[in-house]
Amino acid sequence: LYSLPGGAIDADEVPQTAALREAQEELGQLPHITFTRTYVTDHGHWAYHTVHGDVEEAFTVEIDEEEHWETNSCGWFTPQEIDRLNLHPGFREYWDKFRI
Repeated sequence: LYSLPGGAIDADEVPQTAALREAQEELGQLPHITFTRTYVTDHGHWAYHTVHGDVEEAFTVEIDEEEHWETNSCGWFTPQEIDRLNLHPGFREYWDKFRI
């Protein structure tokens, strides 16, 4: 399944801070991100947040498998390519509603 970096929100975090922390834990240092949208799917006792952000230009991520063991690979995809991927259900719901 294809998805985005993710994980639990700490008690003192907002979704954008948690998304950036989780992405850096899984991918390493990232350039400046401008957050543009957060989509929430509420499941009662927990919620799934998808945080969307823009960067000024594409960047390369070198996955260190020992340090970033949660990530198999990372890449840039066009919207048409994403439409054809087997997406995680939470990301699919976001993508189907807010496709760029």
